Amino acid sequence: MLYAIAAGKVERLRSFLYREDFLEELAALSQMLREKNLDDPAILDEVQLPDRYEKALLSFKAAYQRIDTRNESKKLRWEKSVQLQKEKGVPNSQISHYLNLDAGNVNTYLKHGAIEKLSLDNATRIMKYLHSL
Repeated sequence: MLYAIAAGKVERLRSFLYREDFLEELAALSQMLREKNLDDPAILDEVQLPDRYEKALLSFKAAYQRIDTRNESKKLRWEKSVQLQKEKGVPNSQISHYLNLDAGNVNTYLKHGAIEKLSLDNATRIMKYLHSL
C-alpha cells in the first residue's frame, strides 16, 4: 500500500482489492499521507502510522541512511589515520605494502581524503595499523 501511495498508483491498487477492510485501510492511509513524500525518512516525524507501516518505513530509513553512516565512519577513520601518520612519520608506501593494499588507492585516500577509494574495512585496517606503531 505504501508503494502504491508513493507511486501515485492508488486507483490501480484499489481496482485489485476486493476486501472491504483493505479498501478502508487504503483510503485511510491515502488520506493520512496525502501530499507527503514517502521517500523522505523524516515522514516518520510528521505522521503517526500503524505499526506495520511504521516498521516498513523504519527499515527503509535505516537502509537509506546506511551509505551516509558508512561514509561518515570512513571520514572519521581517515582523519584519525592522517593524524597518526603525521605523528609517526609513516609513508603511504609503507602502509600499502604492509597491508597489501593498492598503493594508488591508499595514496589518494590518505593524501586527498578520497573515502570512496577504500572500503570501511580497509580504512579501519589502516587506522589500526597506524595506531599499533
